[in-house]
Amino acid sequence: GDLKTTIAEIDTKFRFKTEEINNLKIRIKELETVEKNIREGYEEQIKTIREKALTEKMELKDKVKSLESQIFEDKLTTKESISAKETAQKLNLNLFYIKQQCLYFHFLHDSGKKVSTV
Repeated sequence: GDLKTTIAEIDTKFRFKTEEINNLKIRIKELETVEKNIREGYEEQIKTIREKALTEKMELKDKVKSLESQIFEDKLTTKESISAKETAQKLNLNLFYIKQQCLYFHFLHDSGKKVSTV
């Protein structure tokens, strides 16, 4: 009787441990899926932000060129010329800011890649 009881107890403990292991494995899989979804979402966000920044940068470069050529070609009065130059300078500042953002997002993206490969 004692041996059968001991075997039954061991068997029950074994079954519980196996069940616990299986539950933990399921939880690990769930967490891996969450991690993957977060990483993919993050990469997609970075891509979208970079594309928007690059598009805006190109538009601003075009505006700067257009304003600069207006300054030279239209022989504006001194007052108008000063105003156009100020606008061009503001656009150049915006362009500088967007370049900084692009560098920052490249840095984020690159550091994100390094993290995700570990």
